[in-house]
Amino acid sequence: HRRAALAFVVAGTFAALGGPRRAASQGLGEPWHLSIGTDALTRELARRFPLQARVLDLADARAERPQLRLLPAANRVALDLQLTLTERVLGARFPGRMAFDAGLRYDPADPAVRLDQARVRSFRFDGLPPEIAAAVNQAGRQLAEQQLEG
Repeated sequence: HRRAALAFVVAGTFAALGGPRRAASQGLGEPWHLSIGTDALTRELARRFPLQARVLDLADARAERPQLRLLPAANRVALDLQLTLTERVLGARFPGRMAFDAGLRYDPADPAVRLDQARVRSFRFDGLPPEIAAAVNQAGRQLAEQQLEG
């Protein structure tokens, strides 16, 4: 599931750095604070890539080389990804980029940190035939927004 695959960005890092244990150690219902440096987040994030997915049995998509930025003024994180779309019949490859930002929320039911109010800022594949480029890029952006939220 793509949502889960992209939510790993924060949830895996949070868990790897002791987030739930730290929260539990400070008592139930009490406010707590966790600080994780950009370097630690970036290292943990890099371990989880590349991501790969099949798209409608027509192409294979790959996301890699994540670039993480913190947006403290907006209380959000931003992520830029390098994309590759490989058409399955002829093997044509199309490079691309995706950028999104999201807030973070803690879900005590799992426990996990989830992306919240994700917004895709840009999504494009370069070199697509002109007759399909706009449709593919728009559909890709919409699919990415749907999969990131949740």
